[in-house]
Parts: sequence; C-alpha cells; structure tokens
Amino acid sequence: MTKKIAYGFLVVNIVLGSLIYSSLQKSGASHISLEGKEGDFFLVENEQYFSLLREKISQAQKDIYLIAFLFKTDPYRYNPARLIMEDLIVAHQRGVKVHVFFERKDRSSRFNEDDLARANEATAEELVRAGVEVKFDLPQKSTHAKVVLIDRRYVF
Repeated sequence: MTKKIAYGFLVVNIVLGSLIYSSLQKSGASHISLEGKEGDFFLVENEQYFSLLREKISQAQKDIYLIAFLFKTDPYRYNPARLIMEDLIVAHQRGVKVHVFFERKDRSSRFNEDDLARANEATAEELVRAGVEVKFDLPQKSTHAKVVLIDRRYVF
C-alpha cells in the first residue's frame, strides 16, 4: 500500500509540476485530466501556501497523507511546522485518518544525519503520543519528498 501511495504521489507531482510552467503565464485555474479523472489545477504562490494548507487540513473529512524529508518543530508557538503538526493532531481527534511518512536519515551533505533524525523523531513522538500514525522510510532509502494529500482531492 505504501509503494502505491508513493507512486501515486510521484505521478501526480510529475504531471502537476509539468503544468506549473504554463500555469505561471495564466491566471485562474487550468483544467487537467489524469487517468480518466478531471480536475482543476491552481498555482498557489508562496504567501498563500501556508494558510491554504492549514485551511484544507482543517476542512479534511476522510484522510490526510503527509510525506516529509524534514519536519522540524520547535517549542516556538508560531513555528510553521509546529502549527501544521497541531493541525494534523486536531484533524485526527475529529476522526480524520492521518498518515505521516518521514525520512529516517539523510545522505546529503546539507544536513547532519543526527540533526535530521532528532528533528523527525521528536515530531514523530508528539504525533504518535496524540494517536497519529507515523512511519519512517527504510534506513537505506531516501524519501526526499514534501507532499500533502488531503481527502485524495487536494495535493500540496
């Protein structure tokens, strides 16, 4: 099941990514068709992303899948990652199935492996304590993704 979800995310990201360039020139939505399903593609600019993601998480009704390479929360109340984590917990508490996938360790020179592991494990501990399902990729694999799927309808 996890491989199917990851493959689905990859396909959606490739298709949507290829549409971004042409969408930058247009205003409004672009209509797309993917494997027989129709939908609208909206380009969300930087300043809109965070608030729109939080809004969609708060409106989720069925399920949320979050895949993140690095999800570093800290004690600062307004840390964006902390706010998203808290939104995921609230969604779980109201009955939404929340599935989180994190990177186990880093192979790049940009991040220290121990720092990445500590950050993801600390966030995972808080999520698990609240009852949210958290999984890590295999140590020999690298999941360098940043994707959120909400109600199998919205992809960030």
